[in-house]
Amino acid sequence: MIASIGILIYIASIRWWLILTVLIPFLLETYIASKVNYNIYTELETYWKKERKYSILGWYLRSREFSKDIKAFGNSDYLIDKERNYQEVNGKR
Repeated sequence: MIASIGILIYIASIRWWLILTVLIPFLLETYIASKVNYNIYTELETYWKKERKYSILGWYLRSREFSKDIKAFGNSDYLIDKERNYQEVNGKR
C-alpha cells in the first residue's frame, strides 16, 4: 500500500495528468469487475438451504421422538422415499 502511494506520488511529480492515466483505468476495471463477476455465495446459499431441509428430514426419520407421529399420520413411506431420492441425487449412500 505504501509502495503504491509512493509510485503515485512519483508519477504525479513528473506530470499531474499522468496520475489520471493510471487511476482511471484502475477505477473503471474495478467497477466493471464488481458488476460482472459471478457471486458464488448467492448460488451456494440456495444449496445450503436445501441441505438444511434434507438434514432436518433425515433427523426426523431417525429420531425416536417422532416415530409415533410418523406411524399415526401414515407418511413414513413418503418421507423415506424423499430421503432416498435425496441420497441418490447427492451420492450419499
